[in-house]
Amino acid sequence: MQNSVDPLFGGQAAGKALVLEEPLSFWGGVDISTGMIADPHHPQKGSSLADKVVFLPGTKGSTAGPGALLELIYAGNGPAAIVLTEEDSITVIAGLVAASSFGITMPVFRLEGKLEKVDSDRWIELSENELIVSD
Repeated sequence: MQNSVDPLFGGQAAGKALVLEEPLSFWGGVDISTGMIADPHHPQKGSSLADKVVFLPGTKGSTAGPGALLELIYAGNGPAAIVLTEEDSITVIAGLVAASSFGITMPVFRLEGKLEKVDSDRWIELSENELIVSD
């Protein structure tokens, strides 16, 4: 199954999908030391972001979000990539700073059109303009 994506901060990535049901705050919503969702009100509390292709319907919270996401990436507990349904500067800023400051790439993509059904734990491959879901 293929979907078109628009690179907001490009690159290539692969990993298991983590499809979040609700927006997430990186500041206080994720445990930086483990990469686990810590927000007690988030439906996927306890899920790990580490090395996953995270499908994120949006972010919530303050402007501290990019810093928290950057800490998560630097600690080695960040996502392999983030796929957004809408553009979100928080994730793009963190990806840019991680690459320029630490040489760590975390691509950020925006999904073009409607996402075909993707379940968590499916293998995902991303290129500059294509999202491939393995069966």
